[in-house]
Amino acid sequence: DTMRIGIITFHFAHNHGAVLQCCALQKYLESQGHDVKVINYRPKYHTVRYDAVKNPFRYASDVCKKKKCTSVGRIKVFCRSIARCMKLNIKGTDKKNAAFFGEFTSKNLHLTKRYTSLKSLKKNPPEFDAYISGSDQLWNPDLLDQKFDRAYFLDFGKPECRRIAYAVSMGKEFSPEECRQLNELCAPLDAVSLREKTLSVIDAIERDVHICIDPTLLIDAEYYHGLESKEKEKEPYIFVYGFETSDAIKKAIDMASKKFGCRIINGSPGRVKLTGENVENIRDYAPDRFLSFIKNAEYVVTNSFHATVFSVIYKKRFATVPHTTRGRRMVELLGKLGLNDALWGTPGFSMDYLPDYDSAYEKLEALRNNSKNYINKTLSGCKGEEIEHMDVEDSSCYARIKPSERYSDLNATYGYYKNTDKLKKSASGGVASAMSEAVIKEGGAVYGVVYRDDFKSACYQRADSLEQIERFKGSKYFVPELVMPNGESVFSDIEKTLNEGKTVLFIGLGCMVGALKKYAESHKLDETKLYTVDLICHGPMLASAQADFVAGLETKYKSKIVDFT
Repeated sequence: DTMRIGIITFHFAHNHGAVLQCCALQKYLESQGHDVKVINYRPKYHTVRYDAVKNPFRYASDVCKKKKCTSVGRIKVFCRSIARCMKLNIKGTDKKNAAFFGEFTSKNLHLTKRYTSLKSLKKNPPEFDAYISGSDQLWNPDLLDQKFDRAYFLDFGKPECRRIAYAVSMGKEFSPEECRQLNELCAPLDAVSLREKTLSVIDAIERDVHICIDPTLLIDAEYYHGLESKEKEKEPYIFVYGFETSDAIKKAIDMASKKFGCRIINGSPGRVKLTGENVENIRDYAPDRFLSFIKNAEYVVTNSFHATVFSVIYKKRFATVPHTTRGRRMVELLGKLGLNDALWGTPGFSMDYLPDYDSAYEKLEALRNNSKNYINKTLSGCKGEEIEHMDVEDSSCYARIKPSERYSDLNATYGYYKNTDKLKKSASGGVASAMSEAVIKEGGAVYGVVYRDDFKSACYQRADSLEQIERFKGSKYFVPELVMPNGESVFSDIEKTLNEGKTVLFIGLGCMVGALKKYAESHKLDETKLYTVDLICHGPMLASAQADFVAGLETKYKSKIVDFT
């Protein structure tokens, strides 16, 4: 039966993916015969970021709140933010963006009247048979007012309305207090689905949670052809779209430039800075041109989730460099589609990689069917707990898992280095050193993590002598790159060493050891001489945090770091 459905999401954001995922969900629901509108909810804490002309004081207050400034640093941040806001207003950059996005959304989205607060939504709610919250990071307090917004948990409207969460993304790990609040806020919803399988969140919700794909993937490329800009580039180009500058994405861009020999269009929203004669930086443009840029590119380099999605939709050759804080969703998506080799830093990555889109689209069709089933069943009156979990490869649906089902009893043995001098130089009893020495003395090779020269990141290195293993000592409390100093995959180097008949010892986190085991299995390696050490993982920080810390110290003391322990 035809239903009146209201969608609430970040449809107003000057973000191509945010707008397009809203368009896609609206389109899919309309294709099912429903009357669909987007609830034009634009809270003041959000509009301060997207106003064509910003209020400097409100803008500065918002920045201070987002950065959680202390009383000491607040004045400095506040003054800098006012100055930045005035500069933006004078340049008119956001005015151009507001015009581009405003024209696109007014043309392609069916909007209700405007609401500026939860209070106004409750006082005069838009009348629908069902409300859908999603997709995007609607439950990420860091993107809101530093707290959950009950509007995105559908805390308005008549009690009899259906209330459904669709493919909501978290974007962060929650504190115990946030988990408690999340549990309370999700309880009234008829059904809950997330975009990523975050077990801590599923545990907190204490509901039967479904995992669904981003709305953009519900729709075929044919729909997006109708949205594309007619403006086309005359010469071949590589399209770059990212939300952070990192050494990894710079390397990927440089490699792609050398491989394809064509110019670069950098369409990143001001966060990836590129220079050079063959680079054209384009910041202000609407989602229609974003689609055209990806569709017509020779190659795409990105650390954006939605640029990855549309690279898949348009069946492009591309490289995804996982974002340092939000990369999980990209890794998870490409894993489900069997396109892992498009991920920068993985053993199989290569600029020559030709994605097997026939196989990927078979997997995508199964994921689509699962997500469409969830939407259609919830709209027909089913609770989330009443909807079957379809048999999708890579377990696309996840019910709440009890701790007793996740862990088993473990036997443990402990030990330490007997040599007192060597023990003092070691971080964890010298066990790794003892094993490394034993392998080296037998003519084998050891692979461990070392700092790069600037101490802002780390990578793997091979040791063939007792002297070389000294660099492995000392803890590195952040995620290393799975590459050698020369950029070659560490797994490829291990494969060569094993094929030479040598013993190999690999030391790393459990996920890295697991990846090596998968690599060895898929490449049919003889593992009889492969030894691995899993370090107990406490959740290491990202390399970007280490880089920021080192840069901060060097700025503070006006000197370069020469050693880091």
